Amino acid sequence: MMKKENPNQVLEELIQSIFDVHNENYGYRRIHLELKNRGYKVNHKKVQRIMKN
Repeated sequence: MMKKENPNQVLEELIQSIFDVHNENYGYRRIHLELKNRGYKVNHKKVQRIMKN
């Protein structure tokens, strides 16, 4: 069985880097805002889902 590649890989890495840069003090709301400011259009629920894992 082949493992499907993760379509959110880049987004997950970006979220992790923002989280790390801000000393793990940012929740999904602030991360979503930061992504929006960087020009990424992502639903806040998706950010929340990714951060939950």
